[in-house]
This record gives sequence, structure tokens and C-alpha cells, in this order.
Amino acid sequence: MKQLIILTFGICLLLLSRPMFSQKTSYIPMVNSGAEWFETFSWMPTPWWYNYASQYYLEGDTTFNNKEYLKLYKVWVDVECQEIFESGPDFIAALREDALTQKVWIVEGGGGANNEILYFDFALQVGDTVPTDSYFSKLFSPITVFSIDTIITYDGLSRRKWTFQYGGGFTEGSVVVEGIGSINGLLAGYIMPIEWYWEQLFCFSINSSHIYPDPNPYQCILPSDTCVTIGIESIPNTSSVTLYPNPVVAGSPVRISGIPIYHDQPFTVDVYDITCKKVASFLLKESDFIIPIPAVSGLYVINIYNSYFNKQFKISAR
Repeated sequence: MKQLIILTFGICLLLLSRPMFSQKTSYIPMVNSGAEWFETFSWMPTPWWYNYASQYYLEGDTTFNNKEYLKLYKVWVDVECQEIFESGPDFIAALREDALTQKVWIVEGGGGANNEILYFDFALQVGDTVPTDSYFSKLFSPITVFSIDTIITYDGLSRRKWTFQYGGGFTEGSVVVEGIGSINGLLAGYIMPIEWYWEQLFCFSINSSHIYPDPNPYQCILPSDTCVTIGIESIPNTSSVTLYPNPVVAGSPVRISGIPIYHDQPFTVDVYDITCKKVASFLLKESDFIIPIPAVSGLYVINIYNSYFNKQFKISAR
């Protein structure tokens, strides 16, 4: 039987962990006119790590039962020229926020206030369970808060960062940032996607001012965009990267060759088992190298990445 592997494919962040409650003094709202979430989607590895891209943005007011909302729109863009809209804009939902309770509500597709459900709860504490009637509990439940840290975003603000777990298992990709939302995408939820399909938040901005992530060498411009080339460096080609042998004898080494070394930047090699547990991690700078495979037989995923490229392999240890 085919088994599903859950992996983290995050964008590189400069995470500055620190005691939260001694640093945090005010709530940073998420529902702002001019806010834009630029997301990428992938069905399988590609030279750019994605096949599709879209923009969600807040613009215009609406009212349901005397409650004010901002309208959420979506457009699909061409990954080779993001100035081209392939479809949209389409009205997706309406959002409202209560800064006192630090909660955000959503009404999908203009269904009226009777269809309003809890979207994000930025007041959750470590150990709290996401309410079962909330937006992101529709597919996964229970979801609990594993940890709360802080990060510094590109605008210099200190924002709380929640990491969630589903069913008691730690999920590194299930991250929500104050004033921004899920790094898996605005409507993607708390739990990271499955196997070779994933969506991720490429960048977040307000009124065209870049906020997240930091650092991001491309700001909010896709590295594949041929319409905007000034100051944007081409992404290294990872098609020549190879892994051998596969399958491999459990406990034996494998050789990985052809890693592009770009601007002398090191890269990370993470090894995950079938339960989503990271079983090994290496920080390297060589184009060709050998790493050991765990002694336990099974299916593993090797994720190789830095700010400029990302490559994944599935490997069977027997």
C-alpha cells in the first residue's frame, strides 16, 4: 500500500527566538486593506519548485448583520510573468477581525454572517486545542499548539509564531505568524500538505511593502519571472543532481552529486522517515558528498535546500 509522507518545504526565514511575553506589547492585526499574500503551488518538483502561483488580497468593505468585513480576492498569475493574470480576480471570502480578542472570522463566498466561522485565533496558548468548529478543524482534528516563539519580519516588527501539532505528532511545517497567517498559504490551514503537492506563502506585503519572509533574495518577485529581470539572479539548475544507490541497504551510505554551489552559500540536507520525524540533518558546502542512511529499513525522504534551490529524493532502505 502506498504510504503518504508529510514533509516540510518552507521558505528560508531568519527566526529570532526570544521570550515572547517579555517582548510583546501590542497585537499586530492581520485584516488590513492592501494586504497581499503571494503563494506558490507545486504538484511535483520543478526547476522553480512550483507550477502555479496566485495572489490573495484584501480590498473593499462589505457588511453582514451589521458586522464589517474586508473582501478577499484571488488571481492566478503566470509563473514566467507574474504581471499576467491567468484568471480572476475572483471574490473568495470576507474577513473581519476583533483586535481585543485577537480573533479573525471568515465568511466564504459571500454566504452571509450566518456562515461565519472562526478563522485564526491569535490568542491561543501552548497546549491549547484549536476549536473543532473553526475553519482549519474541518479536515484535521484535534490540532493543538506545540510552541510559541517570535520572529522579526522584514518591517522590523516582532511577531508571535505558533507551531501546531496534529494528533499528538509534531509537525514542523504547521506554522502561523501573527498578522500574516499560515506559512502554508492563506487558506491552506495549520497542517502542512502531503507528499509532492504543497502550497506555501512565497511572500506577504501590505501596500506593496515587503514584510515576509526575511531574508528573501527575490522579495516578492518569482525567480522564474522573465518580465522583471533587473537585479534578479537566475536560480541554479538542479536537474543534474543525482542520488545513488536507490534502493540502498539500511545503514549504508548514499552519494549525492551535482549540487549547485551558488554564492558560496551552504545548504541543508534533512532526512525524514515515514512518520515525518527528522532523523538526520547535515549542513554542507560540497557539490558531491556521502551521507549515511538510517539502519532501520523503510522509506525516507531527503530534502536538500538553501535560499536558492530545493531538491527532494524518496529513497528506500532495505
